[in-house]
Amino acid sequence: MRNYMFTLLLVLFSLGVQAEKKPKMQTVYIFGFSASFTDSTAYLTDVMLLDSAYVTQKGFLADRSLYSLQLENYIQEKHNLLNTTNAVFFSVKKKSLDKKYDRVKRMYQSGENLRLNLLHAEDFRFLPQEYIETVIEYGDGDEAVAVEAAPQEAPEKKSKGKKKK
Repeated sequence: MRNYMFTLLLVLFSLGVQAEKKPKMQTVYIFGFSASFTDSTAYLTDVMLLDSAYVTQKGFLADRSLYSLQLENYIQEKHNLLNTTNAVFFSVKKKSLDKKYDRVKRMYQSGENLRLNLLHAEDFRFLPQEYIETVIEYGDGDEAVAVEAAPQEAPEKKSKGKKKK
């Protein structure tokens, strides 16, 4: 009976995961930011067009950590800077992303002890990442079962507004 319940739960779980829609390929605008807090150096890429990025149904860039890793590897190789904190910002609307870019740039240009280095498109460009669905295996030895995993997404924020009567 216990094995039957486990199997039933596993089948229901896998059906729910398969019902999750796969990210779709679309054009996005993207820029990257890299900071080393040990020597107060930061790097900011240009806003660039990425014509084949995968975006989830909820509007998140799929595999966004791989884009951060591209920037981290570039900084390590070209600027010999280790242990940087890297982030990428993206939007399907250029105007929206330009506002974020200006905010980040102003924040780091205004600091007295901060050095902001701009990375132009001829120096660094993000490369498109092919979306590969993740497969996680659960089980012990003979009873391994493959389950598809959806990309991780941030939880939805709750509204803090007053309730209307």
